[in-house]
Amino acid sequence: MSSKGLIRSRWAAIGAAVAVTLGGGGLIGVSAASGDASSLKTVTPTRIMDTRQGTDGKVSGKTVALQVTGEITTYTSSGPTAATVVPAGANAVSMNLTVTGGERNGDFGFVTAFPCTAATDTVPNASTLNFVEGVDVANSTVVPLGATGKICLNVYGSAHLIVDANGYYETASAGAVDAYTKAESDELLDGKLNSPECSESGLLIRTQSSWGCATLAYGPAKPDTIMASTQVTRDGQNPQHLISIAMPDDGRPFIAQRVSMTKITIDRCDDTRCSKYTELSSVSAPIDNLFSGPIIRLRDDGRPFIVIPMTLNNGLGPHRFSTISCDDIECSSYAQWYHPVGLKDGGAPIDIDFYSDDTPAILALKSAGPALFECLNISCLGAAEYTPGDFSTDLFTSDSSLNLVIHDDDTAMFSYLNWAPENQVLIGCKGAGARNCTSISDNHKTLFASQAGGGYYSDLALTSEGLPVFVYSADGHISVQFCETKTCEDKGDEVRGNGSSSIYYEQGEDFSDIQVRLTDHDLPIVTAIRDDANNTAVVLTCVDTSCTDAHLFDLGGGMEAHTAVGSDSFWTIGVTDLELASSPNGRFMAYGARTSDGNVHLRVGQIIAPAVTGIIQSS
Repeated sequence: MSSKGLIRSRWAAIGAAVAVTLGGGGLIGVSAASGDASSLKTVTPTRIMDTRQGTDGKVSGKTVALQVTGEITTYTSSGPTAATVVPAGANAVSMNLTVTGGERNGDFGFVTAFPCTAATDTVPNASTLNFVEGVDVANSTVVPLGATGKICLNVYGSAHLIVDANGYYETASAGAVDAYTKAESDELLDGKLNSPECSESGLLIRTQSSWGCATLAYGPAKPDTIMASTQVTRDGQNPQHLISIAMPDDGRPFIAQRVSMTKITIDRCDDTRCSKYTELSSVSAPIDNLFSGPIIRLRDDGRPFIVIPMTLNNGLGPHRFSTISCDDIECSSYAQWYHPVGLKDGGAPIDIDFYSDDTPAILALKSAGPALFECLNISCLGAAEYTPGDFSTDLFTSDSSLNLVIHDDDTAMFSYLNWAPENQVLIGCKGAGARNCTSISDNHKTLFASQAGGGYYSDLALTSEGLPVFVYSADGHISVQFCETKTCEDKGDEVRGNGSSSIYYEQGEDFSDIQVRLTDHDLPIVTAIRDDANNTAVVLTCVDTSCTDAHLFDLGGGMEAHTAVGSDSFWTIGVTDLELASSPNGRFMAYGARTSDGNVHLRVGQIIAPAVTGIIQSS
């Protein structure tokens, strides 16, 4: 599903002065208005404030001043250390501001960051970050520095504050560049100048000597340097555990667990570190039925919806699924239905999305190929089955990687892996509802090439205009494809995606899971887990909305890493059934697994949002 809310207005960022990469290379300043140009200097993300480690405790209803330039106290895994992160002479700091342990004053809680010379300076009537109780929140921002290199942070309410500096701005030697959106350039030029025609999503830029077209450039999204680890198995030493994770925008994961062959629990973490979790509901299988691994998804209002594959006759078959529709976010009550659908097997892939009226739709694999199930009502008490085409020439297994997304107009797009030959296939339905996607004439079919030895996992997302973005792995590559239409038609029967779109390659590696999320400006962020000895995870941030390249953040030791809350020694035991989830707004992620000792573990952390770092001039 398309995600929203990650990046603030691009012009808010550009107006603050943004580094620019032009055709000749080098960084120069950008401003939407006149003024001195500034260039961005990136630094290794460094924690320069953490009230949890001080003696004063939370900041409550007051302003604190923070010295940013020169030698200051920084906070490392080895303890407080004196270091220079931002030199004297810088005029702004690029930073991530995090609130934890927030408590509102009445109905409101927020932090205002502003340039200052002392904590007694007047506080602007503005908010940099809003917070509520029980939720850790963060915001990537650029704050101008006061004359002495300070910023001030005013808290309305009470909160611990964490500041991580990742760059600074200083006066640049090159001249400024004016940048205009399509609407602004049309109004400004009015056809009077011989300037290039830029796309709706592009920018018209003017240097001292010429006009050109450009796109915004973005910096990497990075997981929080502290990813908490937790064990979420209640019984312990139970090899029958299987999990599915859903991550909401507040960063507190929902977990659907198969705790035995006949019992599913629905749990929710009590905080963004999952230091504790609460069982919301439990579901038992009917007599002679066995559960497989559950699949959990969240509606827009946060209510969980779960599909549980089942095998009748104590594993002999046939195979079907049960749906659990929670009536509220806490799943204090739910509606359950058993659907006799004839799945290919007990581990058949399944995906879920929702129509505009909140009715669920389910894509599941049968022996003859993918089938779309359209629930008869919001609670899914019954479903109609539709076969979206002829799959007689395709070969399917439990690794066929089904994905489903539904547009705002209720048309569907789904993908699957055909093993004969090995192609990723997209089907775009031409009409609203599954009933309008039941034959070749009702849909468009697009092939994307895979190669032998590939991981074959994939995911789908929709841009703000409803255009599909398809991400998949093949032969060590992670590739991103952008569809030009809502149904992603082939161009002249061309089989696409043969590696030219690869944004990441690692020889000899596959990927056991891939997810793509889009920011509110349609910037793709991809999370993936390597299928290697340590099951390490990576985060890829596209440098622009066309994903011409990508920043890599490697989580390194993954399951065996050490964190501020202790050693993950339990991850060193054989990991199976690896799961990954990231929030729709792209700000939080969690990955977890069942280990060979029968326990289930999670690692949960925040993703620091990508920020605009410049403009890339089109060729």
